[in-house]
Amino acid sequence: MNLKDKKIIIIHSGSELKIDDADTIAQANEINDSLTKFGFNSIIEKVSDSNIFQKIANYDKDQTIIFNLVESFNGSDSNTYQFTSLLDCHNLRYTGAKTPFLLLAADKIVSKQILKSGGVKTPKWLEAKRANDKELPNKYIVKSTTEHCSLGIDEDSVNNKNISSIIKTKQKQYGGVWFAEEFIDGREFNISVMEIDGKATVLPLAETIFKNAHNQKHKIVDYSAKWHCEDLAYNDYDRSFSYAEADKKLLKNIEKASLKVWELFKMNNYVRIDFRIDENDRVFVIDVNANPCLTSDAGFFAAAKEYGISQENLLINILKNS
Repeated sequence: MNLKDKKIIIIHSGSELKIDDADTIAQANEINDSLTKFGFNSIIEKVSDSNIFQKIANYDKDQTIIFNLVESFNGSDSNTYQFTSLLDCHNLRYTGAKTPFLLLAADKIVSKQILKSGGVKTPKWLEAKRANDKELPNKYIVKSTTEHCSLGIDEDSVNNKNISSIIKTKQKQYGGVWFAEEFIDGREFNISVMEIDGKATVLPLAETIFKNAHNQKHKIVDYSAKWHCEDLAYNDYDRSFSYAEADKKLLKNIEKASLKVWELFKMNNYVRIDFRIDENDRVFVIDVNANPCLTSDAGFFAAAKEYGISQENLLINILKNS
């Protein structure tokens, strides 16, 4: 298959209304510019356009590849499987996660149940109906069950009391369903896995280094630190691929767990799996991310570069695996 004979249609869910959604527009533009530079025939479409469904119905399934950057659909991140289901109905090739994986990963609690049943460690959790305001022996972090991009996470999201009240406050402010996950106060790793020649390949392991220059209470990348450039804690963290000899066993366990998660969720193409490591070097999966960001400043691109994959070959590989 000659990819350069295909029409690459980049469909995204970006919007200027929210800073994290605007980032999706930047991703679509960068990928389009890169594909054009490398000699591909690509265009950008918005999933919010009123006539997008008619366009999709008219795409030539033999000549089209959808570069899927739809991160939210019908008002929620959890509905992205509905968009790929539409592409499936029209027998269209598309990049990134397939519909079954997107459906399994749509709800963080369901994901945690899958991990637990598959023998992969994930922090204990409390659903809203089980939470109360009593003081707990360990801290918990309150998260959205369905939304990503650290929505609603701030320094006050981590606590060992008033968990029920925090959940209710977040639900009132942001809507949707929220839960609390035991907070692993340790090292954090963001692991990129990509399908290369039909095989899941764990790219160089990236650790998040918290600089804590602004005396944050907890080692977390909250919404403001990730998205608000005016915040003092913005980008108050680094990415490292360098490790001590003493980390050798830990790194092997993280890689093993990454491949197990890939197998459990029947993943494909490219994903990111987030880990926390406790004081005893126990490995916990805290998030499973379909279709992670591919911009040149994002973690997936950095891991691919560390592995020795150029931007052109990264995009070609993703298109080949569509």
